[in-house]
Amino acid sequence: MQPHLPIKPLKGFNAFGEVHKVGRKVHSNDCTLIYTIKRSGELSAISYGISVPKRNCKKAVIRNRIKRLLRESLRQLALELEKRQMQEVLIYWRKIPKAANLISLKEVLESLEYTLSRIEKKNL
Repeated sequence: MQPHLPIKPLKGFNAFGEVHKVGRKVHSNDCTLIYTIKRSGELSAISYGISVPKRNCKKAVIRNRIKRLLRESLRQLALELEKRQMQEVLIYWRKIPKAANLISLKEVLESLEYTLSRIEKKNL
């Protein structure tokens, strides 16, 4: 069992906007990841924000399932995010299934892992 690292949702009126303005962006087919790096010596929980646009997915059931799966994926990838010194993470999900049961945790986890792997490729 992996150790529990604290992750918490972004709070505040302008939290998404600030991360969006100063964060680094990585795109994949399924999602866009925007992140900020921790300052040296800073110890705090990883903050996250999730967005599944209503214009892409009209049904709330599907949007909520995707958000739940993304939160669980972030919990499972918390060690990876900590290793990469990420402070704040925004995820904009674009791949929308026809029904809520057509998307699985495995699919979402693989997509996030792929997007994280693109960070190295982008920085080379």
